[in-house]
Amino acid sequence: MAEKRIPHDLIECDLKNKSKELLDLNPYGKVPVLVDG
Repeated sequence: MAEKRIPHDLIECDLKNKSKELLDLNPYGKVPVLVDG
């Protein structure tokens, strides 16, 4: 996305202690997660 200059937000997360926010976006806790909109 950076190479194409597409605006985006990079959010770092602790993959050993997955947050509720990450699990709400992806119940399997896998990354990357893309949210459109």
